[in-house]
Amino acid sequence: MTCHLPKFSTGDGKSLSVGEGGLGLGPPREHPNGVFIPRNAPPFFNLFAMRHLFWDGRVQLDAQGQLHTPAGAQLSPAMMKVLEYGPVSALGMFPVTNRAEMRGAHGTDLGDVADNDFNGIWTAIMRRLGAVPEYRGLFEAAYPGTRFEDMTFAHASNAIGAFIVDRFSFANSPWDRFLAGNDGALSPRQMAGAQTFLTLKCSICHNGATFSDEDFHDVAVPQIGPGEGVLPNLLDDFGRMNVTGNPADIYRFRTSPLRNVELTGPYGHDGAAISLRFLYFYFTQRGDGHLQSLIASAVLMIVGFQVLVIGLLADVISANRKLLEDLLYRVRSLELPRNQDADAPPALAAKDRWGHP
Repeated sequence: MTCHLPKFSTGDGKSLSVGEGGLGLGPPREHPNGVFIPRNAPPFFNLFAMRHLFWDGRVQLDAQGQLHTPAGAQLSPAMMKVLEYGPVSALGMFPVTNRAEMRGAHGTDLGDVADNDFNGIWTAIMRRLGAVPEYRGLFEAAYPGTRFEDMTFAHASNAIGAFIVDRFSFANSPWDRFLAGNDGALSPRQMAGAQTFLTLKCSICHNGATFSDEDFHDVAVPQIGPGEGVLPNLLDDFGRMNVTGNPADIYRFRTSPLRNVELTGPYGHDGAAISLRFLYFYFTQRGDGHLQSLIASAVLMIVGFQVLVIGLLADVISANRKLLEDLLYRVRSLELPRNQDADAPPALAAKDRWGHP
């Protein structure tokens, strides 16, 4: 995997990922032709609880328990029965069909399959996997009583989903323990952060087991990078509208879950926000008429579609520092336990892990 690395908290540390043909891992990864994937690689934490996957919700479980995917009827009832964990079991079936992400250009057994022939692509991948005896043995061990020849790529995707659920799910953060009745689970600063989080009404959209309402909102994240190929300039991204065809869904993207959010930047559907600091000022300032002045006071340097946010006004940072500290303590309460003092001050003045102030 090049887009979802444990070292980068199941992301890749880049605003926009570099897929097939790229060199390197993490932030230094580059493509010799400057090709980027249009959207930020989302993290894997607690996906078992999500009904909508991908930024535009193209894989989704509806209120009646019906799974919907871009493959439509090509994902047969027999394949559906293999998907044991809901949407997360289907997650792996679609990056492999995307040329920029994993499939590659024409000239290979995968690249020469028509873009809309999902079953043709999946069959070609299973042919590759079946050519490796070790893989055949692992598949048959994972699905006792089923011959590899009788399996489809749904079996592979379901196994990927099982791995994600097993390795990246948790419900034992300080916040989880607090909700379970442990009044001492949160430190005083984390409790203050939770109060700030609720006071600022962050919880209207960020709620539930994953801290996402799983709805789709237009929050005016600036568009960078190649976008999803929307006309007329092919550089825009209409978000949820690309899935539903409903003009009311233009520029709407799924609310991001917040599990381990301190570790999973950059943020936004295109990774335009490099830090939580930027997101905090962006969302708190625009509601009271200061959005334009805030944006004017920031310098956005786009280097290979990596956005560095610098130069925020010193008086804005100073005036909001205490509130931001409280929110970061709140963020820590959503994370897996780490060897740190829960009340140790967040290093707001330090550079982040990308070296940006």
